[in-house]
Amino acid sequence: MTDSPKKEVVYVPGIYPQFRQGLNYTVKQANLYLAPDTESKGQIVVPEGVDVIASQLTSSDWVAIRYQDRAGWIQGKNLGFGSVEHAQKTGCYGHPGQAPDHGEVFGQHKGTSRLRILNPLTTQSLLTFESYDGFPTFSIFLHVGQPFAANFIPRGQYRLVLQTGSLYHRACNQFLFNKTSKVVIEGVQFSSAEQSLTLTQ
Repeated sequence: MTDSPKKEVVYVPGIYPQFRQGLNYTVKQANLYLAPDTESKGQIVVPEGVDVIASQLTSSDWVAIRYQDRAGWIQGKNLGFGSVEHAQKTGCYGHPGQAPDHGEVFGQHKGTSRLRILNPLTTQSLLTFESYDGFPTFSIFLHVGQPFAANFIPRGQYRLVLQTGSLYHRACNQFLFNKTSKVVIEGVQFSSAEQSLTLTQ
């Protein structure tokens, strides 16, 4: 687990259904029902923080799971994606929330230098600006294949790092699955002239 305080992310039903197949874990103690309905009888109570196998998702946000030798239905809000071990290792326990908006900035970024980002990437990404001049680090979230014009970069020299992944977790500001990170440019100088950058994976 990380030492930073946990930031609660509200559960949003129906997002990221692709992460409901296979390994999930319980984020709280939950009833395992015989049918996808709270009026049906609960077979057992599944404890918090255990792995389950998810196989089906309904439009009303119920998930068919198998826990130990039992099968049944559990409400989607009670499950996290991947294994509980992975959640504890990354420090990202709980729900990831909706992906940030395209161009959303994390960190301090008051400046007037301009960068046009051409983005043919097929996965969401985070472009991080690490200053050699003592400015705070900041990052820009980029959706798949969408260009972006950043008009707020403080003048100075930076290293640009590109991070990509399958699921961005807002509470801990990192990708959960298929994470990659690489230095795009080392020692780029930003001034009053506009620059362009084409991202590649």
